[in-house]
Amino acid sequence: MKTSKVNYEKQIDEDGDQTIYFGINKSDFEQVKRLNYLTIGHFRKPFIPDVYLRYFVIFLSIIILTIAFIGAWLSK
Repeated sequence: MKTSKVNYEKQIDEDGDQTIYFGINKSDFEQVKRLNYLTIGHFRKPFIPDVYLRYFVIFLSIIILTIAFIGAWLSK
């Protein structure tokens, strides 16, 4: 938020689990929401961490969908 020049207030929860809260202006909400999604996307782990398994699942899904479309087309 510093690099995008958004005004904000920061509060660290002293009693609980040290959660950090940010307060922003309503006018900056859409910009901050976009920044939040980019940050979550940058630090998240992949759903299927193994590259070969990920591509195998995608390839298998494409084959199953192709067979389903061919079956639907031939049943008409």
